[in-house]
Amino acid sequence: GIHFVDCPVSGGPARARQGDLTMMASGDEASLALVQPALQAMGNQVHVIEGGAGMGSTAKMVHQLLAGVHIAVAAEALALAARAGLNVQQMYDIVQGAAGNSWMFQDRGPRMWQGENAPVKSQVQI
Repeated sequence: GIHFVDCPVSGGPARARQGDLTMMASGDEASLALVQPALQAMGNQVHVIEGGAGMGSTAKMVHQLLAGVHIAVAAEALALAARAGLNVQQMYDIVQGAAGNSWMFQDRGPRMWQGENAPVKSQVQI
């Protein structure tokens, strides 16, 4: 028989190399049980999403909405800092140690002012 599991991941290439991905798995019980050992090897957070195949992608869509909002707001905040005449690096350092920080701000923030010289950390094409 054919087994199907829908399992989007989050964590990027660096966390994938470490086996530290967050995974959103959905499918029927038999299929999920079959792939569970492989999923555990790739990620330390395997979330089984109820509702059958496809719900993992739905969970990932919600996750991506939040990730995108964090990136957009980080860009706006750093642009505001620059436009107001603040030192953008200093503002970044301030936010990192305060309540306005997020993983996306911390990771994407420096690349926002490094421009074309910023290191690429994820796949552009799959």
